[in-house]
Amino acid sequence: MKQNIEQIITVTDDELIHEMKFIGERMKMVVEPTGCLALAGLRKMVKSGEIPKGSICGVVISGGNIDLPRYCRLISSS
Repeated sequence: MKQNIEQIITVTDDELIHEMKFIGERMKMVVEPTGCLALAGLRKMVKSGEIPKGSICGVVISGGNIDLPRYCRLISSS
């Protein structure tokens, strides 16, 4: 794995929940926290300047394996 990976990006639970809420509001999709992981990492890299603002990037958003009451609690707490 060390031979093929250049960098590991970590994000907080709050960052994941923020992206869940963003995706829910903007795309009308229910996504589990880890389904937002790539988007949270990308935003962190843009914010830090590692990726220039305005760059064209692709992100895979997946996973709706979360029950609705938990989803509602998470997005309403942010």
